[in-house]
Amino acid sequence: PFHDDLVALPVRGFLTTNYDNTIQTSLMRRPGDFRPVEKTVIVDGGPANRETDFYDALRTRSSRLVAHVHGYFTHPETIVL
Repeated sequence: PFHDDLVALPVRGFLTTNYDNTIQTSLMRRPGDFRPVEKTVIVDGGPANRETDFYDALRTRSSRLVAHVHGYFTHPETIVL
């Protein structure tokens, strides 16, 4: 599948407009330290906001993150239509 090929790329951060966890699911199938609860970023400025962690990961290559710029399905209040 496309997402498995996508997460095989040597990048530390994924920026998506999707609301689902498809990228996280593909990342979990790969060896490594990806933990979806800790590594999912919702770019909304609210309490679930981890934008700084996302940008730090891009710079330091310390972990792989997924940033959802239009919200995330487990946090319906963050969804942008």
